Amino acid sequence: MAVVRMFAAARAAAGRGSDELPGATVADVLAEARRRYGAAFADVLANSRVWVNGEPATDAMIVTSDDEVAVLPPVSGGADLRPLPELRARRDELQAIDDAVSYVRRVAQGRADLARDAMHRYSDDGDPTPVYIRPDLESGLRDVLSDRLLGGGDRPPRPAEDFSDHPLSAELDALCAEHGFSRLDVLDYDELETLVARLDAFEQHVSAQRREVFAELDSVTDEIAEHYRTGGASA
Repeated sequence: MAVVRMFAAARAAAGRGSDELPGATVADVLAEARRRYGAAFADVLANSRVWVNGEPATDAMIVTSDDEVAVLPPVSGGADLRPLPELRARRDELQAIDDAVSYVRRVAQGRADLARDAMHRYSDDGDPTPVYIRPDLESGLRDVLSDRLLGGGDRPPRPAEDFSDHPLSAELDALCAEHGFSRLDVLDYDELETLVARLDAFEQHVSAQRREVFAELDSVTDEIAEHYRTGGASA
């Protein structure tokens, strides 16, 4: 059973934005969706993109209860468009979600990099000294984190805020506490390796959420643009 999230016309046809549907593959889940929601939904689905965990999906893809299947219809224009105030409100909500998810994702990436850096003390191949015991901590942090701080994304940057109270931040902090992130100087190699693996998995999970936010944001933006193209809005 997978979580199915439906957007725009798919949501209208199904009468809901999400549901849990049984099936071992994407094809099974979509077949159940057609059966449950009827012909109107099936017509929308025929022209929709289907993603799993933020990536384009195939019918044969295996899904479990940990997976999210997203149904993303094309913009159809005219009477099928949602009202502009609703679209703009949803766009602002999605941008706020992306701000929070992006913040937590970068923190997770940085902590994983610091944990990898701590593994250097077990290396005998000339790797640099771990950052936490370098005499110049600021320079060491810059060396380790510069790729994260300077790496460009595929979307323009937005003003940074502190999302340390966000539920995803709390989840990340709990993971770090469980696996000893605050004790990088005493963890053994296996413990550090486990910590890095857990942080990487968390970052991948958050990145999948971010891709789904992007997909819906693109759909909402297309609907807003369609209002302007069809004369339903003024600049």
